[in-house]
Amino acid sequence: MSRGRCGSRLQASSGSAGLISSATLTASGRWRSAARASPPYPRPGGDVAEFGGALDCDLGFSPLTNTMPVSRHRLHRESGRVDFVTVWISVPDLGVHALHQRYEHLGVDTDGAIVRYASVEERRETFTAELEIDPDGLVRRYPG
Repeated sequence: MSRGRCGSRLQASSGSAGLISSATLTASGRWRSAARASPPYPRPGGDVAEFGGALDCDLGFSPLTNTMPVSRHRLHRESGRVDFVTVWISVPDLGVHALHQRYEHLGVDTDGAIVRYASVEERRETFTAELEIDPDGLVRRYPG
């Protein structure tokens, strides 16, 4: 089971068979992280010092968090490409990491737009997906 809630705060929890792990990210001028776990899970979380000017959080396996940068940069309506650092929470371990991401507008039609997403490590794209975005900027389909 995984849950998430976004805004200036993201709470995520993961658990099975009575084992629970949770992480909370809060952004109010700078990122803060709090985490807890019941054995045998390792303690989730990470070093918030590496997040720098990250504006967005990205919860693993949740296309909803891809909506924030797409909408802010209007990539569901306009041409463009943006690169930035996001605060990524991996699932199910709830590790908190700085992740370099790239979004690029590929085209628009009557049903919305196609935006290419890429995870970037050492200037190389390590994962890519073409996201189908509805006219309001919400991710409708995230292949992979």
